[in-house]
Amino acid sequence: TALKHGRPAGVFVASSGAASEVANGRTRDLYGMLKLHQEERFTDLARYAGVPIFNARIYNIAGPFINKSNIYALASFIVQALQTGRINVRAGTPVYRSYIHVLDVIAVACAELVAGRMNNGPIDIAGTEMVEMGEVALAVAGELGLSSNIIERPLINFAEPNIYAGDPCVFHTIAMRYGIRPASFIRQVADTVGFLKRHATAK
Repeated sequence: TALKHGRPAGVFVASSGAASEVANGRTRDLYGMLKLHQEERFTDLARYAGVPIFNARIYNIAGPFINKSNIYALASFIVQALQTGRINVRAGTPVYRSYIHVLDVIAVACAELVAGRMNNGPIDIAGTEMVEMGEVALAVAGELGLSSNIIERPLINFAEPNIYAGDPCVFHTIAMRYGIRPASFIRQVADTVGFLKRHATAK
C-alpha cells in the first residue's frame, strides 16, 4: 500500500530460483510458490505505478554480507575450514551450482532501474561457471592456503545429479550493456572468505 501511494522510482524484487522450479512444474514447494506470488504482486505494482522493475530470481550468491552460513554451502565450507581446519562435503551425489557476486547483482539491477528499462519478466541471477560441490570445497581450501586433504566426503552415488542453476544469458547480456564484468567464481570465493574472516574476527 505504501509503495502504491508513494509511487517508487523503481522496484527491485529479491526473488528466488525456487520460483522457477514452481513455475516450470518441477515442484510444489511452498517457499517457491510464495516467491512466485511475490513476483506477480510486485510486477502488478510496477505496472500500476508505471515504473521499471528488476525481478531477480537469485540462485546462488557469494561475496560480502553473506548470511545463513550454516545453510549455504560456500559459506558453510568457509566457516568449517576457519573453525576446524576441515571441510565436510555432506552431498552424496554430484551437486552443481553457479554463483554470482552480490555486488554484481546490485550493480546490474541499479543500472537497469536507473536507465528506466521495463523488465517485467523475471531474470535468472546465475553465473556462467558451473561448479560441483567438490570444486567449491577445493576453491575454499585453496583460498585459505589449506591442502585438499582437509576435505571429507562420503562415497558418491552418480545416479542422480542435483542441479540448481538458472540461465545466465539474460543477466550477463544486461551486464554487458553497461560494461559490467561479473566477478569470476574464484574472485567470489576470495571476497566471501575475506568477509567471513573479518566477521569472525569482529565477533
